[in-house]
Amino acid sequence: MLSEQINKFSIAENFTVLNVLHQSEHKCTAVLRVIYKDSTAIVKIWFEGASISVINSFQRERNYYQLFECYDEIPALLAVNDNYIILTEIVGLSLFEYYSSNVIDSNLASKHAESICNVIRMFNQPLVEHNIEQEKPTTLQLVVELLRKFKNLFFSGPKNTNNSLLERALLKFVFYITLPLVTLNIIYRAGFFRKKATGRRYHGDFHMNNILLNEQNEVSLIDFECTTERSLMLVDIVYCCATHSALCENWNDVIEEYSEAIQTDSKDSLIYLLKLFISAARMNQRFRSNRKNSNFSEISLYIKAILGIRHVNN
Repeated sequence: MLSEQINKFSIAENFTVLNVLHQSEHKCTAVLRVIYKDSTAIVKIWFEGASISVINSFQRERNYYQLFECYDEIPALLAVNDNYIILTEIVGLSLFEYYSSNVIDSNLASKHAESICNVIRMFNQPLVEHNIEQEKPTTLQLVVELLRKFKNLFFSGPKNTNNSLLERALLKFVFYITLPLVTLNIIYRAGFFRKKATGRRYHGDFHMNNILLNEQNEVSLIDFECTTERSLMLVDIVYCCATHSALCENWNDVIEEYSEAIQTDSKDSLIYLLKLFISAARMNQRFRSNRKNSNFSEISLYIKAILGIRHVNN
């Protein structure tokens, strides 16, 4: 059904579709790689049957691409229509794909982390002609969002990846058995960050498939469907750091850069949250790509991270 709609769309708009990068029958959306004005471009589109929430997310993403159009780290918006947007194509790979197909040493991982942190800072800058009121979340809202992203590290993962039934059961068991203690620790530490707003906005999906690496080894940020004007930069940082570290041989490769990405008087609490999220992501094979460490050794490191044992080091 969706394939027919894509075909009709390409004919109506006179696009040559090179390939379908992603499509969702459930959401009635697709991401296409097309020829647009003699160059390759990316089309994000929703079709008839898409829900109100999907359409609202699309409109939100379109607005943010327009607002960030002067930034080199964001793909340029080439054209806009009621149900689609056309973006410049970043020739390269997502960081998840790049790490999955290459051997990455500590120095390169650290440089990538530094570049990503610069993008995070850029993303939180005031925007020209931007009149959306910024929302400063309560401590409860910060805790809820941290726990929501923390849960994602156990129950989700990059597209086209899967865990075995046993791995899923083990992750589910570990998550729920440790959730009370994790919640208490997050509540305690979130209070320190509530006293000082963290950033201006919230990307909401800051993982390694939404960070692209071009042929010049420069990073770009995509996908603003979940973006809001909420001061939740902290959540983006810890989630991004976790999904990045899971691809590295050693979490020390990137944690220092991410710990410097946000100014805080509570550095110990930030380090604790980074290590907690990192240890969770490294248990989930879907985030680990080619890394094949024992689940039990990763669980041991996760328990140490919860307890705040400082010698969690691999």
